Amino acid sequence: MSERSSLHGLLQARRFEEAIAQSQALLAVDPDDLAATSVLGKAFRSTGNYLDALSCFERLYADDVARRPGARSRLIDISVLHWLLGNKSEATEMMYRACADVLNRTSHLTDTAGGVTQGLLLHYMSGELGASEDEKYALGYINKRVARLERILRRRERLNWPAPIGQYILGEATFDDLFLVVEGRSMEEKFERARLSNTDSRKLVQILFYGAVAEFKAGSGARAEELLQACLSFDGPLVVHELYLARELTSNLR
Repeated sequence: MSERSSLHGLLQARRFEEAIAQSQALLAVDPDDLAATSVLGKAFRSTGNYLDALSCFERLYADDVARRPGARSRLIDISVLHWLLGNKSEATEMMYRACADVLNRTSHLTDTAGGVTQGLLLHYMSGELGASEDEKYALGYINKRVARLERILRRRERLNWPAPIGQYILGEATFDDLFLVVEGRSMEEKFERARLSNTDSRKLVQILFYGAVAEFKAGSGARAEELLQACLSFDGPLVVHELYLARELTSNLR
């Protein structure tokens, strides 16, 4: 097993402190080791050390853009880390830029749904800040990306993930509709299967998070907290941004 595979294995096994130590050892030998920098950033983020994680992701972003100007997906990571550090206005501005870059075609698409991801995150951030114009922009952005995907995949019943969450936010799908993307006949079976699948667990984290946000907006705090707790039960090493946002949102409720 190579050193790089070993590092990723430590992340998978949730041995974050070991991943940090080994990544730092590799970087002491070669400060330009981007693979070690990536693992280090993910390990720092997993342990809640968002400041050091931010430093790693900023370095990776700079290298990405230098190599390929349109490779801006790490701007989303950086934006979310700023949010978690309390720099919420700056985070929202970055996420707005991530959306604008897609519409201006100056950024490569960041997901198989044509860049819906940053629209969902901008909608959440702007809603939390009460930034109505940014929230309106996010809804328009989501609508454009979903409509584009519907035109491309007009013969398919289910859109690429996470477009169904976009449909939910737009009022074109119900919360229950979202669970159709996870295998299983009952909700209990869906959760059990998802715990064995990184892909399905990521989807459930997003479903539960955005469902919780909608419940908070509707004034159903108890139901929202219930969904957040279910979201946090999928606390694994290979996660999506919404898990960290769920942690932050839950901590603010205490």
